[in-house]
Amino acid sequence: METTGKVSLPNFIEPETAAALAAELKGLLTMAYSQNQRHNVYFREDDPQFPVDHPARRQLTTTQKAVAYDLIPESAGIRAIYNWQPLRTFIARIVGRDVLYLHGDEMAALNIMFLENGGQLGWHYDRADFVTTLLLQTPEAGGNFEYISHLRTDEDENYAGLGQMLDGTHPGIISVPGKPGTLTIFQGYYSPHRVTPVHGSIPRINSILSYTSKPGVVFTENARLRFYGRKN
Repeated sequence: METTGKVSLPNFIEPETAAALAAELKGLLTMAYSQNQRHNVYFREDDPQFPVDHPARRQLTTTQKAVAYDLIPESAGIRAIYNWQPLRTFIARIVGRDVLYLHGDEMAALNIMFLENGGQLGWHYDRADFVTTLLLQTPEAGGNFEYISHLRTDEDENYAGLGQMLDGTHPGIISVPGKPGTLTIFQGYYSPHRVTPVHGSIPRINSILSYTSKPGVVFTENARLRFYGRKN
């Protein structure tokens, strides 16, 4: 984690278990919110202080479907994993925290992300210190997780490197195909990342397990609207 900002643990759960968890969740696809967005790497409003062709203003595409926590049945196995205290303790040790809490937002605590044919997650930086994911199903083709470790720092946004990344010429781009059952803890605040376009009839299904360093964290209404299409 200290060296690359990322820890991946294949077979954290057995592939057969991942398939069973995915099967439980496929019926939720009809209730998922379609996130079809054009955005910059910061997920912020366009900043006209930069030139039109500046990397900070480059528009990217995200097309995915998100299922909020409050739509996931209480009986779903992924809920049991998310709420399992030993997992929180384990992740806290990896990211150097004394304790982690379940996310306080009834929508954002645990999400299921579906990437269907043509779907993708555009290049971006995370706002959270770290993100935990458990991959449940991979597509027929595509859907690779790509990132650059520590492209920016608190002192330097490294716009030159950002431009190279967006052009696909940066030598530090790492591509990870992924395997069902893989647990990943990723510090995406400094390391931009994306999921490449998915191809075929089998969707990529990924769960996002959100933990926080402080109790009671909730999303703003605007954030809920952006990610789930509703305020409550």
